[in-house]
Amino acid sequence: MLQTLVNLAAMSAAFALVMLCAFQITTMCYLMLLGPIAAAFYAWPSSVGTLFNRVFTTWVDAVVNVGLWRFWWTTVLLAAQTRIEWLQEIGQYNPYYEWEMIIFIAFIVILTYVPFNPFDFKAGEMVSQIMQKAEMAVSEATQKGGK
Repeated sequence: MLQTLVNLAAMSAAFALVMLCAFQITTMCYLMLLGPIAAAFYAWPSSVGTLFNRVFTTWVDAVVNVGLWRFWWTTVLLAAQTRIEWLQEIGQYNPYYEWEMIIFIAFIVILTYVPFNPFDFKAGEMVSQIMQKAEMAVSEATQKGGK
């Protein structure tokens, strides 16, 4: 009975991973198609105001978060693979052992947990602050050069 429950949980988590991977690929493709539009909105004339400045910032945040999501997935998969290879080298790896199932499910749970708790890394805000400082430096230089 325990074996059936563990296998059902593993199958459900694996299907969830397949759906999350498809969502991740679709999101990244969408973001890469949206990138030139976001950059064009960011370069909108400043006389209109800051209506479109937030679009580029949000786009940068989204690309960084999806990229870090993929990075976490590869890190977790690397840890799982390294563990299996290490156990095989010392002759202790038995894929039919009950603890291997539990550890496998633990790695799958980690992989499904990562997308719902992304990094709180706002790269877009950092880029917009750097661009604002650069614009202020250029305006100060032009004002000093004009006097």
